[in-house]
Amino acid sequence: MSATRIVQPRLTVLNPVQVEQVHDYSLKILSTTGIRVESESARKLFAGTIGRQAANGDCVQIPAELVEWALQAAPSKVDVYDRKGTCGPS
Repeated sequence: MSATRIVQPRLTVLNPVQVEQVHDYSLKILSTTGIRVESESARKLFAGTIGRQAANGDCVQIPAELVEWALQAAPSKVDVYDRKGTCGPS
């Protein structure tokens, strides 16, 4: 019996400079244009964290510093399990 091998293809679309550029543009959009937040309780949470001036109707402008903090605080890897409790390939 042979061992089963899992093939995991890798696709690289952007080079590191382009990735950084997309990130910078994303930070600018989040901090100037903002995002629509439909949940009133979520808007109140944002307003309490970043100030009422960042919430305009259902639109919230998220400062770049907060986005960078969230990216640093988030885990770099999240295990995903199926209904049987089996973790998928890492």
